[in-house]
Amino acid sequence: MTYPVFRKYSDENTFFKISNETEFQEIKRMGNYFSVTDIICKIHPERMFLNDLVQMNYETIAASSEGEYDQMFEKWSEDLTLFTP
Repeated sequence: MTYPVFRKYSDENTFFKISNETEFQEIKRMGNYFSVTDIICKIHPERMFLNDLVQMNYETIAASSEGEYDQMFEKWSEDLTLFTP
């Protein structure tokens, strides 16, 4: 597997940048907000989720690209408010 790998949910409100076998970044749109979350997979369910993303094990997971990921991040950064808990 060559990293990074890019995935998205079919509704195009969540995009993933998978850096390696244990780390990924998620950008998610929620109405007028968006969030950026860096995740390091430490427990089994997280690793299984990451594997599901890479393998596209569900029909709601689709392939994406670095260009699409960067474009959505830039667009959301301009148009939406960053959600910070």
